[in-house]
Amino acid sequence: MNTKKYNTSVHVKSIVDSILKNVAGRHYMAIFCDWRSVVGDYFNSISAPHKVTASGNKKILVLKAKRGFTLEIQHESDNILHMVHGFLGNTCFSAVKVIQMDS
Repeated sequence: MNTKKYNTSVHVKSIVDSILKNVAGRHYMAIFCDWRSVVGDYFNSISAPHKVTASGNKKILVLKAKRGFTLEIQHESDNILHMVHGFLGNTCFSAVKVIQMDS
């Protein structure tokens, strides 16, 4: 007969954190699904969201830019962040990182 006792209590914080993480992930998906509505036709034609990364407490939106437009997207990153934050209704990203599309 097994006489060991197992701690089956679950911390509420861990449950809430996992729920919020999933909600935030779905919240960010709106950016990927409706990029044109977020940034408009011009930026949609030369860029696309690639992924969201984290560096410490900061979340970084990684964008792919068409060849020849990387510098322009980087230059307009504050405006793009402003549009993204306006679309989401909060200021969740601290920076934009731009990488070049393969083709």
